[in-house]
Amino acid sequence: MKKLLLLAPLLALVPACSDDQPKPPGDQEPFRSDWQTVANWPFDPGAVATLNVGGIETSDNYANRGDIEVYYTLTENRIVVQMREFSFAPDLATAEEDFETLEPWMYTASSPQPPDELEASSPDANCQYIDPAAPDVAVPWPDGCYVRAYYRGQIQLQRAGADIRVFLPVGWEGDLNLITQDNLAEPEDYPDRGDITIAGLAGSASVALDSGEVDIRLDPNIEPVPICSAQQNADCEAVGWDTTDPSCTACTTFGRIRVTTRGEQPITTTIDAPASLWVNGTFDNTQPGLNPSSDPTCTLDVDCDGFGGCNWIEMEASQPWKGRVELNKPSASLEGLGYNLNVVSGACAEIEVANSPDDFMMPVSEVRGDSVLCTGCLADLSIPDAPAAP
Repeated sequence: MKKLLLLAPLLALVPACSDDQPKPPGDQEPFRSDWQTVANWPFDPGAVATLNVGGIETSDNYANRGDIEVYYTLTENRIVVQMREFSFAPDLATAEEDFETLEPWMYTASSPQPPDELEASSPDANCQYIDPAAPDVAVPWPDGCYVRAYYRGQIQLQRAGADIRVFLPVGWEGDLNLITQDNLAEPEDYPDRGDITIAGLAGSASVALDSGEVDIRLDPNIEPVPICSAQQNADCEAVGWDTTDPSCTACTTFGRIRVTTRGEQPITTTIDAPASLWVNGTFDNTQPGLNPSSDPTCTLDVDCDGFGGCNWIEMEASQPWKGRVELNKPSASLEGLGYNLNVVSGACAEIEVANSPDDFMMPVSEVRGDSVLCTGCLADLSIPDAPAAP
Protein backbone atom coordinates (compact mmCIF):
# COMPACT_ATOMS: atom_id res chain seq x y z
CA MET A 1 0.00 0.00 0.00
CA LYS A 2 1.26 3.48 -0.72
CA LYS A 3 1.13 6.59 1.42
CA LEU A 4 -0.26 9.77 -0.10
CA LEU A 5 1.54 12.96 0.73
CA LEU A 6 -0.24 16.23 1.32
CA LEU A 7 0.58 18.48 -1.62
CA ALA A 8 0.95 22.21 -1.26
CA PRO A 9 -1.70 24.14 -3.20
CA LEU A 10 0.70 25.58 -5.73
CA LEU A 11 0.23 25.66 -9.47
CA ALA A 12 3.86 24.98 -10.20
CA LEU A 13 4.78 22.46 -12.85
CA VAL A 14 7.04 19.58 -11.93
CA PRO A 15 9.58 18.57 -14.58
CA ALA A 16 11.19 15.16 -14.53
CA CYS A 17 14.85 15.94 -14.73
CA SER A 18 17.06 18.27 -12.76
CA ASP A 19 19.74 20.31 -14.49
CA ASP A 20 22.42 17.73 -13.75
CA GLN A 21 20.47 14.82 -15.21
CA PRO A 22 20.81 13.90 -18.89
CA LYS A 23 17.71 14.32 -20.99
CA PRO A 24 16.31 11.11 -22.46
CA PRO A 25 16.52 10.20 -26.15
CA GLY A 26 14.36 12.48 -28.23
CA ASP A 27 14.51 15.22 -25.56
CA GLN A 28 11.12 14.17 -24.20
CA GLU A 29 10.39 14.09 -20.49
CA PRO A 30 7.30 14.01 -18.26
CA PHE A 31 5.78 17.16 -16.79
CA ARG A 32 2.93 17.37 -14.29
CA SER A 33 0.96 20.31 -12.98
CA ASP A 34 -0.22 20.67 -9.41
CA TRP A 35 -3.82 20.09 -8.39
CA GLN A 36 -6.40 22.57 -9.65
CA THR A 37 -10.00 22.79 -8.48
CA VAL A 38 -12.46 22.36 -11.35
CA ALA A 39 -15.68 21.93 -9.35
CA ASN A 40 -16.86 23.10 -5.92
CA TRP A 41 -20.59 22.51 -6.10
CA PRO A 42 -23.69 21.86 -3.97
CA PHE A 43 -24.27 18.14 -3.41
CA ASP A 44 -27.37 16.58 -1.86
CA PRO A 45 -26.31 13.18 -0.45
CA GLY A 46 -29.88 11.93 -0.40
CA ALA A 47 -30.43 12.74 -4.09
CA VAL A 48 -27.22 11.31 -5.54
CA ALA A 49 -27.15 7.52 -5.73
CA THR A 50 -24.20 7.07 -8.13
CA LEU A 51 -20.99 8.89 -9.02
CA ASN A 52 -18.68 7.77 -11.84
CA VAL A 53 -15.06 8.91 -12.02
CA GLY A 54 -12.50 8.23 -14.75
CA GLY A 55 -12.62 6.18 -17.92
CA ILE A 56 -10.54 4.40 -20.53
CA GLU A 57 -9.78 5.84 -23.95
CA THR A 58 -12.91 6.20 -26.07
CA SER A 59 -12.96 7.60 -29.62
CA ASP A 60 -9.27 8.54 -29.21
CA ASN A 61 -10.20 10.71 -26.24
CA TYR A 62 -11.59 10.90 -22.68
CA ALA A 63 -8.76 8.88 -21.03
CA ASN A 64 -7.47 10.13 -17.69
CA ARG A 65 -4.65 7.49 -17.60
CA GLY A 66 -3.76 8.47 -14.07
CA ASP A 67 -4.54 8.14 -10.39
CA ILE A 68 -8.00 8.55 -8.88
CA GLU A 69 -8.37 9.67 -5.27
CA VAL A 70 -11.68 9.96 -3.40
CA TYR A 71 -11.93 11.37 0.13
CA TYR A 72 -15.10 11.42 2.25
CA THR A 73 -14.06 14.38 4.39
CA LEU A 74 -16.49 17.24 3.75
CA THR A 75 -18.79 18.35 6.55
CA GLU A 76 -20.90 20.44 4.17
CA ASN A 77 -23.19 19.12 1.42
CA ARG A 78 -20.92 19.83 -1.52
CA ILE A 79 -18.55 18.04 -3.88
CA VAL A 80 -15.07 19.17 -4.87
CA VAL A 81 -13.30 17.89 -7.98
CA GLN A 82 -9.63 18.56 -8.70
CA MET A 83 -7.43 17.65 -11.67
CA ARG A 84 -3.67 17.40 -12.14
CA GLU A 85 -2.62 17.25 -15.79
CA PHE A 86 0.48 15.50 -17.12
CA SER A 87 2.20 15.10 -20.46
CA PHE A 88 5.49 14.33 -22.20
CA ALA A 89 7.19 17.30 -23.81
CA PRO A 90 10.62 18.64 -24.75
CA ASP A 91 10.24 21.63 -22.41
CA LEU A 92 7.96 23.37 -19.94
CA ALA A 93 6.41 25.72 -22.48
CA THR A 94 5.29 22.81 -24.67
CA ALA A 95 3.94 20.94 -21.64
CA GLU A 96 1.87 23.99 -20.70
CA GLU A 97 0.42 24.00 -24.21
CA ASP A 98 -0.56 20.35 -23.74
CA PHE A 99 -2.19 21.16 -20.41
CA GLU A 100 -4.30 23.84 -22.10
CA THR A 101 -5.85 21.12 -24.27
CA LEU A 102 -6.87 18.99 -21.27
CA GLU A 103 -10.02 19.86 -19.34
CA PRO A 104 -12.59 18.20 -17.09
CA TRP A 105 -15.56 16.47 -18.66
CA MET A 106 -18.44 16.37 -16.14
CA TYR A 107 -21.79 15.36 -17.61
CA THR A 108 -24.56 12.85 -16.99
CA ALA A 109 -24.23 11.40 -20.52
CA SER A 110 -23.04 7.78 -20.29
CA SER A 111 -21.59 7.94 -23.84
CA PRO A 112 -19.05 10.77 -23.97
CA GLN A 113 -19.45 13.50 -26.56
CA PRO A 114 -17.55 16.75 -27.10
CA PRO A 115 -18.70 19.35 -24.57
CA ASP A 116 -19.78 21.80 -27.27
CA GLU A 117 -22.17 19.23 -28.71
CA LEU A 118 -23.60 18.32 -25.32
CA GLU A 119 -24.06 21.94 -24.31
CA ALA A 120 -25.97 22.56 -27.53
CA SER A 121 -28.22 19.49 -27.33
CA SER A 122 -28.57 18.86 -23.58
CA PRO A 123 -27.29 21.78 -21.50
CA ASP A 124 -28.83 20.34 -18.33
CA ALA A 125 -26.52 17.29 -18.68
CA ASN A 126 -23.75 19.50 -17.33
CA CYS A 127 -23.08 18.43 -13.74
CA GLN A 128 -22.53 22.10 -12.87
CA TYR A 129 -25.73 23.26 -14.52
CA ILE A 130 -27.11 26.71 -13.90
CA ASP A 131 -30.72 27.25 -14.94
CA PRO A 132 -30.96 30.39 -17.11
CA ALA A 133 -34.22 31.20 -15.33
CA ALA A 134 -32.34 31.37 -12.01
CA PRO A 135 -28.74 32.26 -12.88
CA ASP A 136 -27.80 33.08 -9.30
CA VAL A 137 -28.69 29.63 -7.96
CA ALA A 138 -26.55 26.58 -8.66
CA VAL A 139 -28.55 23.46 -9.44
CA PRO A 140 -27.26 20.71 -7.09
CA TRP A 141 -24.94 18.07 -8.47
CA PRO A 142 -27.02 15.44 -10.31
CA ASP A 143 -27.26 11.70 -9.83
CA GLY A 144 -25.22 9.61 -12.25
CA CYS A 145 -22.61 12.21 -13.15
CA TYR A 146 -19.47 11.12 -15.03
CA VAL A 147 -16.18 12.87 -14.25
CA ARG A 148 -13.56 12.30 -16.94
CA ALA A 149 -10.68 14.00 -18.73
CA TYR A 150 -11.27 15.53 -22.16
CA TYR A 151 -8.68 16.41 -24.78
CA ARG A 152 -9.72 19.35 -26.92
CA GLY A 153 -8.24 18.20 -30.20
CA GLN A 154 -8.46 15.51 -32.86
CA ILE A 155 -6.63 12.67 -31.09
CA GLN A 156 -5.53 12.69 -27.44
CA LEU A 157 -1.76 12.69 -27.07
CA GLN A 158 -0.50 9.25 -26.04
CA ARG A 159 1.19 10.38 -22.82
CA ALA A 160 -1.24 13.15 -21.89
CA GLY A 161 -3.87 12.71 -19.20
CA ALA A 162 -4.88 13.76 -15.72
CA ASP A 163 -5.06 12.51 -12.17
CA ILE A 164 -8.51 13.11 -10.64
CA ARG A 165 -9.27 13.85 -6.99
CA VAL A 166 -12.76 14.06 -5.48
CA PHE A 167 -13.91 15.21 -2.04
CA LEU A 168 -17.35 14.05 -0.86
CA PRO A 169 -19.50 14.57 2.24
CA VAL A 170 -18.72 12.30 5.19
CA GLY A 171 -21.13 9.39 5.24
CA TRP A 172 -22.40 9.57 1.64
CA GLU A 173 -23.86 6.08 1.09
CA GLY A 174 -24.08 6.01 -2.70
CA ASP A 175 -22.33 3.87 -5.32
CA LEU A 176 -18.88 4.95 -6.47
CA ASN A 177 -17.66 3.68 -9.86
CA LEU A 178 -13.97 4.30 -10.63
CA ILE A 179 -12.15 3.43 -13.85
CA THR A 180 -8.59 4.21 -14.87
CA GLN A 181 -5.78 2.80 -16.96
CA ASP A 182 -1.99 2.87 -16.99
CA ASN A 183 0.03 5.51 -18.83
CA LEU A 184 2.50 3.20 -20.60
CA ALA A 185 3.05 4.47 -24.13
CA GLU A 186 6.57 5.32 -25.35
CA PRO A 187 9.03 6.01 -23.83
CA GLU A 188 8.96 2.85 -21.74
CA ASP A 189 11.19 4.18 -18.94
CA TYR A 190 8.28 6.03 -17.32
CA PRO A 191 5.83 3.26 -16.31
CA ASP A 192 3.13 5.46 -14.78
CA ARG A 193 0.54 3.12 -13.27
CA GLY A 194 -3.01 4.29 -12.58
CA ASP A 195 -3.58 3.84 -8.82
CA ILE A 196 -6.82 4.26 -6.87
CA THR A 197 -7.32 5.47 -3.30
CA ILE A 198 -10.62 5.75 -1.41
CA ALA A 199 -10.67 7.02 2.17
CA GLY A 200 -13.89 6.92 4.18
CA LEU A 201 -16.04 4.80 1.87
CA ALA A 202 -19.52 4.78 3.41
CA GLY A 203 -21.41 3.03 0.61
CA SER A 204 -20.32 0.75 -2.22
CA ALA A 205 -17.54 0.93 -4.80
CA SER A 206 -16.66 -0.66 -8.12
CA VAL A 207 -13.04 -0.29 -9.25
CA ALA A 208 -11.50 -1.28 -12.60
CA LEU A 209 -7.87 -0.65 -13.55
CA ASP A 210 -4.82 -2.08 -15.33
CA SER A 211 -1.82 -2.77 -13.05
CA GLY A 212 -2.15 -0.16 -10.36
CA GLU A 213 -2.44 -0.26 -6.60
CA VAL A 214 -5.78 0.01 -4.78
CA ASP A 215 -6.16 1.28 -1.20
CA ILE A 216 -9.68 1.45 0.25
CA ARG A 217 -10.45 2.50 3.82
CA LEU A 218 -14.06 2.12 4.89
CA ASP A 219 -15.97 4.56 7.06
CA PRO A 220 -15.68 3.42 10.71
CA ASN A 221 -19.48 3.64 11.04
CA ILE A 222 -20.38 1.71 7.89
CA GLU A 223 -23.18 -0.86 8.20
CA PRO A 224 -23.61 -4.13 6.26
CA VAL A 225 -26.48 -2.43 4.41
CA PRO A 226 -25.19 1.14 4.11
CA ILE A 227 -28.45 2.60 2.81
CA CYS A 228 -30.16 1.55 6.05
CA SER A 229 -29.60 3.13 9.45
CA ALA A 230 -27.75 1.44 12.30
CA GLN A 231 -31.10 0.74 13.97
CA GLN A 232 -32.53 -0.83 10.80
CA ASN A 233 -29.45 -3.04 10.49
CA ALA A 234 -29.87 -4.06 14.14
CA ASP A 235 -33.56 -4.87 13.55
CA CYS A 236 -32.56 -7.09 10.62
CA GLU A 237 -29.96 -8.88 12.70
CA ALA A 238 -32.58 -9.53 15.37
CA VAL A 239 -34.68 -11.50 12.86
CA GLY A 240 -31.71 -13.35 11.36
CA TRP A 241 -31.61 -11.06 8.32
CA ASP A 242 -34.87 -12.52 7.08
CA THR A 243 -35.63 -9.91 4.44
CA THR A 244 -39.23 -11.10 4.24
CA ASP A 245 -39.78 -9.98 7.82
CA PRO A 246 -41.61 -6.61 7.95
CA SER A 247 -38.84 -5.12 10.10
CA CYS A 248 -36.21 -5.92 7.45
CA THR A 249 -37.85 -5.56 4.04
CA ALA A 250 -36.17 -2.21 3.37
CA CYS A 251 -32.66 -3.57 3.87
CA THR A 252 -32.01 -6.05 1.08
CA THR A 253 -29.08 -4.35 -0.69
CA PHE A 254 -25.83 -5.15 1.11
CA GLY A 255 -22.81 -2.95 0.58
CA ARG A 256 -20.12 -4.19 -1.78
CA ILE A 257 -16.66 -3.54 -3.16
CA ARG A 258 -15.61 -4.92 -6.55
CA VAL A 259 -11.99 -4.62 -7.66
CA THR A 260 -11.00 -6.02 -11.04
CA THR A 261 -8.20 -5.65 -13.56
CA ARG A 262 -8.40 -5.73 -17.33
CA GLY A 263 -6.81 -8.89 -18.69
CA GLU A 264 -3.82 -10.68 -17.18
CA GLN A 265 -2.41 -7.75 -15.23
CA PRO A 266 -1.32 -7.59 -11.58
CA ILE A 267 -2.95 -5.36 -9.01
CA THR A 268 -2.33 -5.10 -5.28
CA THR A 269 -5.44 -4.35 -3.24
CA THR A 270 -5.66 -3.35 0.42
CA ILE A 271 -9.06 -2.97 2.11
CA ASP A 272 -9.23 -1.59 5.64
CA ALA A 273 -12.58 -2.42 7.29
CA PRO A 274 -13.93 -1.75 10.80
CA ALA A 275 -13.14 -4.64 13.16
CA SER A 276 -16.84 -5.31 13.85
CA LEU A 277 -18.16 -5.18 10.27
CA TRP A 278 -19.95 -8.26 8.99
CA VAL A 279 -17.96 -9.13 5.85
CA ASN A 280 -18.26 -11.78 3.17
CA GLY A 281 -15.07 -11.61 1.10
CA THR A 282 -13.89 -13.45 -2.01
CA PHE A 283 -10.33 -13.00 -3.30
CA ASP A 284 -8.48 -14.53 -6.24
CA ASN A 285 -5.51 -14.23 -8.57
CA THR A 286 -6.33 -15.72 -11.96
CA GLN A 287 -2.82 -15.96 -13.45
CA PRO A 288 -2.60 -19.25 -15.36
CA GLY A 289 -0.12 -21.69 -13.83
CA LEU A 290 0.35 -19.75 -10.60
CA ASN A 291 1.55 -21.99 -7.74
CA PRO A 292 3.23 -21.58 -4.32
CA SER A 293 6.66 -22.07 -5.94
CA SER A 294 6.15 -19.34 -8.54
CA ASP A 295 8.67 -16.51 -8.48
CA PRO A 296 7.29 -14.15 -7.50
CA THR A 297 4.37 -15.57 -5.59
CA CYS A 298 1.39 -13.65 -4.25
CA THR A 299 -0.79 -14.10 -1.21
CA LEU A 300 -4.08 -13.24 0.45
CA ASP A 301 -3.53 -11.78 3.92
CA VAL A 302 -6.54 -11.41 6.24
CA ASP A 303 -6.06 -9.94 9.73
CA CYS A 304 -8.09 -12.64 11.48
CA ASP A 305 -6.90 -11.57 14.94
CA GLY A 306 -7.99 -7.99 14.31
CA PHE A 307 -11.47 -9.13 13.30
CA GLY A 308 -11.84 -11.53 16.20
CA GLY A 309 -11.46 -14.65 14.08
CA CYS A 310 -12.07 -15.84 10.51
CA ASN A 311 -14.62 -18.30 9.23
CA TRP A 312 -12.91 -19.66 6.10
CA ILE A 313 -15.41 -20.94 3.56
CA GLU A 314 -12.59 -21.64 1.11
CA MET A 315 -8.81 -21.57 1.66
CA GLU A 316 -6.19 -24.06 0.46
CA ALA A 317 -2.45 -24.06 1.19
CA SER A 318 -1.83 -24.84 -2.47
CA GLN A 319 -3.50 -21.53 -3.45
CA PRO A 320 -2.40 -18.94 -0.86
CA TRP A 321 -3.59 -16.06 -3.07
CA LYS A 322 -7.19 -17.30 -3.11
CA GLY A 323 -9.89 -17.59 -0.49
CA ARG A 324 -13.39 -16.89 0.67
CA VAL A 325 -13.89 -15.70 4.23
CA GLU A 326 -16.68 -14.56 6.54
CA LEU A 327 -16.06 -12.11 9.38
CA ASN A 328 -18.44 -11.23 12.21
CA LYS A 329 -21.32 -13.25 10.74
CA PRO A 330 -24.46 -13.09 12.91
CA SER A 331 -25.26 -16.59 14.11
CA ALA A 332 -28.78 -16.68 12.71
CA SER A 333 -28.01 -15.23 9.28
CA LEU A 334 -27.67 -17.11 6.02
CA GLU A 335 -24.27 -17.81 4.49
CA GLY A 336 -23.21 -15.45 1.70
CA LEU A 337 -24.74 -12.30 3.12
CA GLY A 338 -22.95 -9.33 4.67
CA TYR A 339 -20.90 -6.49 3.26
CA ASN A 340 -19.51 -8.13 0.15
CA LEU A 341 -15.92 -7.92 -1.12
CA ASN A 342 -14.83 -9.35 -4.45
CA VAL A 343 -11.20 -8.74 -5.43
CA VAL A 344 -9.53 -10.29 -8.48
CA SER A 345 -6.00 -9.71 -9.75
CA GLY A 346 -5.20 -10.98 -13.22
CA ALA A 347 -1.56 -11.79 -12.49
CA CYS A 348 1.24 -11.96 -9.93
CA ALA A 349 4.31 -10.20 -11.27
CA GLU A 350 7.21 -7.89 -10.54
CA ILE A 351 6.69 -4.69 -12.50
CA GLU A 352 8.39 -1.31 -12.76
CA VAL A 353 6.58 1.67 -11.29
CA ALA A 354 7.06 5.43 -11.62
CA ASN A 355 5.02 7.42 -9.12
CA SER A 356 6.05 10.91 -10.23
CA PRO A 357 8.16 12.68 -12.87
CA ASP A 358 11.09 12.41 -10.43
CA ASP A 359 11.12 8.67 -11.16
CA PHE A 360 11.69 9.14 -14.89
CA MET A 361 14.44 6.77 -16.10
CA MET A 362 14.67 5.52 -12.50
CA PRO A 363 11.51 3.46 -11.88
CA VAL A 364 11.32 1.12 -8.90
CA SER A 365 10.39 -2.56 -9.02
CA GLU A 366 7.38 -3.82 -7.09
CA VAL A 367 5.63 -7.17 -6.84
CA ARG A 368 1.92 -6.76 -7.44
CA GLY A 369 -0.87 -9.28 -7.17
CA ASP A 370 -1.39 -9.51 -3.40
CA SER A 371 -4.70 -8.93 -1.57
CA VAL A 372 -4.93 -7.61 1.99
CA LEU A 373 -8.00 -7.34 4.24
CA CYS A 374 -7.16 -5.62 7.50
CA THR A 375 -8.51 -3.39 10.22
CA GLY A 376 -6.54 -0.23 10.90
CA CYS A 377 -3.66 -0.81 8.48
CA LEU A 378 -4.55 2.27 6.39
CA ALA A 379 -5.04 4.52 9.40
CA ASP A 380 -1.98 6.55 8.46
CA LEU A 381 -3.13 7.55 4.99
CA SER A 382 -2.36 11.24 4.61
CA ILE A 383 -5.54 13.08 3.65
CA PRO A 384 -5.21 16.32 1.68
CA ASP A 385 -7.23 19.36 2.70
CA ALA A 386 -10.20 20.22 0.54
CA PRO A 387 -10.57 23.83 -0.62
CA ALA A 388 -13.08 25.96 1.23
CA ALA A 389 -16.63 26.35 0.01
CA PRO A 390 -17.04 29.19 -2.52
